[in-house]
Amino acid sequence: MLGYGISLIQKPEDEEEAEELKEELKNFLLLKKIKEKKIKTKQDFEKACKTLCYESLAFCCDINKPCLSRNAVLDALKISLKDFRERKIKWHNKLRDDFVKK
Repeated sequence: MLGYGISLIQKPEDEEEAEELKEELKNFLLLKKIKEKKIKTKQDFEKACKTLCYESLAFCCDINKPCLSRNAVLDALKISLKDFRERKIKWHNKLRDDFVKK
């Protein structure tokens, strides 16, 4: 395993799977490059999030569900799972307070 669910030993079964593996490798290399930077920029954050299903950490599942992509982005941006979870709770509470009257 190379990391983040990418295996170089596995041979793709068809062209579509080969393209998916190329995309995963491209994302892995981008996230590795971002992780190695001492100072992350807003542009780094946005590039990292582009590798996610919905292109945003705000739309990612909570940490109780496994997700290699989310965890790879958090790792690259040096955001702990605990900090991510606490932020998700704050976002939830803010949405609730903005839309639901007590």
